Amino acid sequence: MSRGVKDKKLFFIVNPVSGGGTAAAFWDASLPLLDAAGYTYSWEYTRPGEICGQIRRAVLEKDAEVVIAVGGDGTLYDTINALVCDDKLIRSDIILAAYPTG
Repeated sequence: MSRGVKDKKLFFIVNPVSGGGTAAAFWDASLPLLDAAGYTYSWEYTRPGEICGQIRRAVLEKDAEVVIAVGGDGTLYDTINALVCDDKLIRSDIILAAYPTG
């Protein structure tokens, strides 16, 4: 039986300008809720030209098990591309989720 995501390390990649800046406000409001619920997570705002490295470091160096893209279709596209190398996932057990704010 699956443990669910509550027991996994989450990594949020957040595009703060998505949705005309509404993603940043959403994210600010989400942090206390994640803390109160007891999730283990880390996060970063996207940095132009660095999103691939940000995600790969989170997965390969910080052992993130779930990657959540918070943004629009461009953020999701970049996240998917960061998780794939040579037509394979960079880690076979990774879970991808998206929270659309674009």
